[in-house]
Amino acid sequence: MNYPFNRRPNAGDVRRFGFRGVGVPAFVGGGGGNPPVNTVAPVASGSPMLIGSNISCTTGTWTGDPTITYTYQWKRAGVNIVGATSSTYTLVAADLGPNLTCDVTGTNGIGSSTATSNAIAFGDMMMSGVRAYHTSEAGVTETLTAVSSWADQSGNAQNWGTPAAMPQYMSSGFGPNNLPYIRFDGIDDYMLISSLNIGSPLNTWTMAMVVDAVGTTASRTVAALGTGSRPIFRRSSTNTIDMVGIGNIVSTAPAAGLPSGTPRLVIFRCDGTNQAIALHNTVVVSTAQTSSLNDLQNVSLGATRTGTTPMALNIARFIFCNAAWSQNEIDSYAAFCNWKYGVT
Repeated sequence: MNYPFNRRPNAGDVRRFGFRGVGVPAFVGGGGGNPPVNTVAPVASGSPMLIGSNISCTTGTWTGDPTITYTYQWKRAGVNIVGATSSTYTLVAADLGPNLTCDVTGTNGIGSSTATSNAIAFGDMMMSGVRAYHTSEAGVTETLTAVSSWADQSGNAQNWGTPAAMPQYMSSGFGPNNLPYIRFDGIDDYMLISSLNIGSPLNTWTMAMVVDAVGTTASRTVAALGTGSRPIFRRSSTNTIDMVGIGNIVSTAPAAGLPSGTPRLVIFRCDGTNQAIALHNTVVVSTAQTSSLNDLQNVSLGATRTGTTPMALNIARFIFCNAAWSQNEIDSYAAFCNWKYGVT
């Protein structure tokens, strides 16, 4: 009888050829196991999201046999970041805005597959001491065609209201990304937080806003605070930004201005020793801090609390913190605002 040795014997051969006491041999060669399969996605995390800080990514959970090895690729807005191929990644200015994700590839002797982490991105709440922050992309309530309130997104319920003269909400048109903003007419528009809960007295604090001046009117208020309606940001007679009325500071005239038609990040920072105002990331006024801040009643945007000497301007973002930002925080916030609003 001729037996077919060009293949493995099977149970049918036992019956057909009358084998006795001969088992069907195990398959030899070709290997066994399973390729990698991701069952729980990788997790990317990192806080704070600041320039120079590290974020990291887990492998997630995988099944597969034999042993799985892992490689990483970080992405910015879906595009590979050159050289970012480890489980940790150090942030640079270009990262503060776009979503960041990490692809984890599992490989074994059978095959490979890739899983993508959650997306993470910069956020205002990563800054030190946030008491209030507002973005015109959320929390705006309109009455007829005007803004009646602007809700705080920090969770601290520091909401802007409009006692009488209401600015307008514009759904698009701010900066290169055509974002929404709140328009103050330069006549009597203003918004008010009647009592900004900071804890007094306060020696260290930071206030920042993304603003675009309209026109060239001088000696008009951008923002003010206190029951005495003291301006903190104002366009001076030389069409520059000055700061007045905080502690014992008197009017000053910085060299840089607030040009119309150009989004700017304006930062006012007090560190317990010095007070400074900056446009974007360039300090234009710095002077000794001679007293603590005891009163943040009636904080206003667009004009003083009485609606006088307002400036025509557009505002897209506001944040107040009861801490003096570090230089790294200032750099990081400026990088984010540059990405989002095109501030210069």
